[in-house]
Amino acid sequence: MEAKCKTVFIATDGKAPITHNDIEEGLFHNPMSILAKHRAGKCTNMHLYVLDNSKVEIGDWVYDMVSKQICPIPDEETFYEVMTFLSPKKIIACTDKTLKLADISAPVIQLCIAEYNIGNKSVELEVEYEEGWLKDWEEENKKRQGSWYDERVVKLKLDPKDNTILISNFKAPKENFTAEEVKFIATRFAHACRLNQVVTNKETCELFDTWFKQIRKNL
Repeated sequence: MEAKCKTVFIATDGKAPITHNDIEEGLFHNPMSILAKHRAGKCTNMHLYVLDNSKVEIGDWVYDMVSKQICPIPDEETFYEVMTFLSPKKIIACTDKTLKLADISAPVIQLCIAEYNIGNKSVELEVEYEEGWLKDWEEENKKRQGSWYDERVVKLKLDPKDNTILISNFKAPKENFTAEEVKFIATRFAHACRLNQVVTNKETCELFDTWFKQIRKNL
């Protein structure tokens, strides 16, 4: 079974696998970003979160649609406050490992970044779920105190290799570029160099050469 979920990018002061270029209003997926680490003070680290419409419970993390902030729900008092005064959406997966939720695979992150960079700030994903008996999921059973041991429940279906969510009919973004796309990106890169947004010519050339080798297969 699948559920339609939405994505959202949120800025963080800490480390994150995604960088927002505040000059060109674009996202880069580290460590593949060529310019990000050279633009101190002109970039913002970002995390990607996947939200769904399932029932919010104690122990969840949620995203407030009004304040655009995330918050935990550790107890009944917080649960009451969140459900009364906020407009929460349950977070089911994210790139922020401190939340200890399901992960998001690199191809999905790249797809969301590609969509963001063409103006789609949020992407709809068909996230896979599975149904089973609560007794077969001991860890889930421990979190649901007071539930019947043979209760039928639905939970996220995860890739056992890396604990990432699974997306139905997922199509990863293309890894290669056309000659016209390369020309466009190279022009923007050269413009950044002229604005002294890259620290040294030597580093610029090395980084650009590495990047170009990855995408020139279709030239």
